[in-house]
Amino acid sequence: MAHCAGEVSQSGKGYGTETARLMLGYAFTALGLYNVSLEVYSHNIAGQRAYHRAGFREYGRSHECFYMGGKAWDEILMECVSTDFQDSVLTQMLASDAAR
Repeated sequence: MAHCAGEVSQSGKGYGTETARLMLGYAFTALGLYNVSLEVYSHNIAGQRAYHRAGFREYGRSHECFYMGGKAWDEILMECVSTDFQDSVLTQMLASDAAR
């Protein structure tokens, strides 16, 4: 399994959170979805933090189902419902386009 974490110098700057927010804004605004869910492994602390800040919440967990580096990790299930999602840049952009 390949994993791309990006440049270390760019971590902690909020890019993951903003990317997740833009994705949610697109899903809820442009696609009209009601619920978006994802899976993240428990070793990915930065990913969990970014998803949580973007509006996702944990709704389930599969314990010790993924083995890496001789250790078992949990798979965390997260979701965001459109009614719980806070306004995003994309929502504002689409609203300004509709006003034209």
